[in-house]
Amino acid sequence: MKELPSNGGDGYNQEHVHLINAIRKNEKLNDGWFGATSTFTAVLGRMATYSGAEVHWDDAVAKGPDEMPKRFAFDADPPAMPGKDGNYPMPVPGVYQPY
Repeated sequence: MKELPSNGGDGYNQEHVHLINAIRKNEKLNDGWFGATSTFTAVLGRMATYSGAEVHWDDAVAKGPDEMPKRFAFDADPPAMPGKDGNYPMPVPGVYQPY
């Protein structure tokens, strides 16, 4: 089968071009790396914003906080709960520590 041509820079359509071409060639297409790295980049940005400090990828992986819930259940409390005033705790640069 003929391969679909590039669509000229529209990323939303281009991902489908890659997918259809992979299906036609019976090739595996795994974009998981792109999703994982972009998500962790957002996590690094949040850590840097909350702390006001420079945060490095390798340090965040090795020493970063554990964000997993302590218990998986529908009735489990979330990690952050609102205070008596109804507001959730806010991160303060210089107070929040990324590691």
